Amino acid sequence: MSIDAMLALISGKRPFFLYEFSRGGARWFFTSLKTPWDSVPDAFDIPDAFAEPNAFARHWVPSGLKHGKIPHSTKSARSEFLITFPQSDPFVRLFLSPIGLDPTRVRIYKGFENDPDAELATIYRGRVLQANPSDKAGTIALVCGGGLGELDRKALPAVMQGPCRHVVYYGGCGLDLDAWKASAVATALTGVTLTVPDAASQADGHYAGGMIEVSGAREMIERHEGSELVLAAPVIGLAEAIAADGFANVSIARGCDRRFVTCRDAFSNEDNHGGFPHMSTSPFDGRSIY
Repeated sequence: MSIDAMLALISGKRPFFLYEFSRGGARWFFTSLKTPWDSVPDAFDIPDAFAEPNAFARHWVPSGLKHGKIPHSTKSARSEFLITFPQSDPFVRLFLSPIGLDPTRVRIYKGFENDPDAELATIYRGRVLQANPSDKAGTIALVCGGGLGELDRKALPAVMQGPCRHVVYYGGCGLDLDAWKASAVATALTGVTLTVPDAASQADGHYAGGMIEVSGAREMIERHEGSELVLAAPVIGLAEAIAADGFANVSIARGCDRRFVTCRDAFSNEDNHGGFPHMSTSPFDGRSIY
């Protein structure tokens, strides 16, 4: 190897970064380069066994985002770092609204412009925890945390209560959401109130506390009256689909009021009921009220 070739390996490197965000079935791809960049599957340091065909052939668009030093710590307070966007960026403004059930995952890759092999290495994997807007700086910073830091966080304890403590279709509930989903068509959306004519075939409240799924993205249904479903938070891409086509194909699953009788009679899932329906609710049962 010539001296020039050796020097080229240790100097003159021009690093760039790729940022992949995913939530439900939606994905966004950004690059620190000034021009768009197209990647090929072979460029990524991911085993072929975990990559679907053309899964990593992506189009990355330039963005004004930047990130700080990536920490490496198992302590949650030390494992968080910021990815900062201009306040006008339409993607980051999504985080100014409730982010819903699905976590937003982030993956950062690093490469070099003058690398003849165009290889990319994963330097960070985690998820977005919250958004911190700053009017003074004109930015919105996404606070991200790695998987190891999550192990240091305190989990919610199991509460002894009358109603079920589980979220329907999740965790200890044990119900398979796919088995309870029904295909439907949404025809209008105002704020978070969605019009689904098929929902009117069930009694009011049937879908309250249930789930809606749109292109892989899920959200909870807070209220159900007739053909109207009130969602807990906006679903990414739903408003755009209805505006473009006048409708959107969705899946809806019935809700649960967390009572034992509902768990038993509606779902035949009483073995997984996470409540204590026979516990006393009297204030004179000897327990402290403080």
